[in-house]
Amino acid sequence: MQIIHVTMMMAPIVFALVIYFVMTESHPETEVGMEFLSYLPPVFLLVGFLAGSFLFKTTIKNLLAKSPDLKGKVKGFMTAHIIRVVMLEFAGMFSGVIVLVNGNLNNLTVVVLASVLLMTKIPSVSLLEREIGLTPEEQEALR
Repeated sequence: MQIIHVTMMMAPIVFALVIYFVMTESHPETEVGMEFLSYLPPVFLLVGFLAGSFLFKTTIKNLLAKSPDLKGKVKGFMTAHIIRVVMLEFAGMFSGVIVLVNGNLNNLTVVVLASVLLMTKIPSVSLLEREIGLTPEEQEALR
């Protein structure tokens, strides 16, 4: 699970680095009147964070109602976690596209913020225990 998380976290970072080098070396022409796009990446990050958290909690709540066994809980947690990570990853990738369109490198800070948020959500046994609320027997079975 951690390998999946790290690869999903690295995609926007690598994309942002490529965009940075392309934009600083070639100085491509940008569309005039596209400055309003600079406001979209922070909005997408906020919406992605809120929507990802909401979908994560909803998925976990449905999971706990349906699957009482540990294997089902872990599988459901993995699904909910990927949904949450994808929402943040999308905001980072979208900000890179906006940089390509309007040429404003300041939007790459959204990639950094998204990466920091993703780093706080790296899956672990303690995160699983905290997010799902496992019983002591289930916690012992995981370790």
